Parts: sequence; C-alpha cells; structure tokens
Amino acid sequence: MDSHSYVSGGSILVLSPMLERSQRDDFTTSTLYMQLASTNKHPDFKDFDSWGEVYSLLLRRLHFNVLGAAGDVYTLRHEGHVSVAGVINNALERFFSLEQIALINPALQSLCADASSSTSLQILTRHAVEPVIESSESTDSQGLTRIRLQVGLVDETATLKMLRISFAVTEPLNSNFMSQQFMAEGISGGVQLSCFQAQLSDEYEDFSRSTVLSILGTRRKDEIVELH
Repeated sequence: MDSHSYVSGGSILVLSPMLERSQRDDFTTSTLYMQLASTNKHPDFKDFDSWGEVYSLLLRRLHFNVLGAAGDVYTLRHEGHVSVAGVINNALERFFSLEQIALINPALQSLCADASSSTSLQILTRHAVEPVIESSESTDSQGLTRIRLQVGLVDETATLKMLRISFAVTEPLNSNFMSQQFMAEGISGGVQLSCFQAQLSDEYEDFSRSTVLSILGTRRKDEIVELH
C-alpha cells in the first residue's frame, strides 16, 4: 500500500497507509492549526526559533507526546546550482534514514513536477515563501526571499517525525519554487533546522480534536490538499 501525502499549509506530510482516516485527518488539521497559531504570534520568517517555541508549546497543549527534539544550523556544501527540493533532501539526510527519505521523496517529486497553478503548490507557496523585503531597518534583510517549511513523516504507530527548514536566498523565486535552480552560494547565511518526534495520544480525540476543527473552520478545506 502506498503512503498518503498531503500539503497542509506550509507542511509536506507523508502518512503511513496503516493509519485510519480519522488519524490522518488529525495530523493534517493539527499541524495546520499549530502553523497558523505560531505564525500569528511570530509572522516574520526570521523569527525561526520563536516560531518553533510556540509550535512546541502547542504540541503539548494538544496532547501530543513529545519524544525528542534537535536543532542544527549548517552551510550547504554544494557547488553550482541547487533547487529548494535539493536543499530539503540535503537537510533530510541529517535526521532521517535512507528508508524514511525514500518514503518522502515521491511527495517532493510530485510538487516539483506540479504546474504553478496547482492547488497544492499555491497553498505551499503561500505559507512557505516570504516575499522579498524591499525596505527594512536592517540592510542585511533587503533583497532576500525567505523560505520556511516543514516536512513530516508519520509511521504506523501514529508517531510524527517533523523537520523544520528555514533559509534565505538572494534572488527571487519563480512560480514553482520547489524546482527552481539557483546558485548554492546564493543562500544567505546558514540553513536552520529543527527536528522533533511526537506521538498522537488518545487524549487528542477526547480533548483537542473538536477545538482544532472549530478554530480552523473552513480553512481546513482551503489549506489542506492530498497529493496524487
């Protein structure tokens, strides 16, 4: 059986086919809610750590069992051209096994092949790409396009392993930012990473599901789409 892949706001999620439909819905909706709430508190992409702290707090409030977390900042060791999908793959290698990456890659390939008019790519772009800053108090931020997205894998035990990636490039991105090629040295500063594992608990259904669905309202249908 093939995995189920989704875009949920600024997250790319790959879920085990062994999960029940209600569990898949819980992951797509809860991750969307946590993204929106974190962005409401810290809308600027440069506030990577603060955004992640709010997200981590919400994980616990929604009755996820957080199993561990790790972070990293590194310089991409690559010469010549690279794509956003290539940066993601490079980052995945730091936290995910080859078998796990093989499960995620079809979703990345699907997004790279999508037309810019596809619903999935439009949703991801809306949440994951921050427009170029034309004027800023900090000259370091001028002319940068910032990217912040999450890539998650959920196994049959309802355990989510999520990698958060953030970096900035010195050139504008085109309508399919996932496949666009740019010079590796065009990445400004390092690539920021944060990875955590959390298991969906029985308490989520009892105490959190109805709250999340009520807060999301129609945004659930507008911001979540399954990849095919």
